[in-house]
Amino acid sequence: SVEAMGLPLLAIVGDATGKPTIVIRKRSYGMEGEVKVDVSTGYSQSTTYINDIKPGERILIVDDVISTGGTLEPILETLEGMGVVLQDIVVAIEKGEGRERLARERPNWPIRTLARIDVIDGAVQIIE
Repeated sequence: SVEAMGLPLLAIVGDATGKPTIVIRKRSYGMEGEVKVDVSTGYSQSTTYINDIKPGERILIVDDVISTGGTLEPILETLEGMGVVLQDIVVAIEKGEGRERLARERPNWPIRTLARIDVIDGAVQIIE
């Protein structure tokens, strides 16, 4: 999961499965093998850092929201480039067109969302 809003979801999934969890950090820890990922959303540009993931590992990505896909896309591309198997990608809330765009452009990425929302006339509406 990407730091910080996805962490509560990651903690629950890690506890339920008993599997180890890794946080994609927003600052460098300077660890050996750390991989830097530049991300650009509709709102900001930033850098994230991936540590302690090895080629061939099967991973589940858990996150809170996908809007433009600007955070998730470069992270997934980097993980693929590291030789990681993207077993599943689960995002709690889908807002905007990011998931649909990635589904068209990268059909091999199994991105699933739990709910889809939109803001209509200033109010949040649950679409699905």
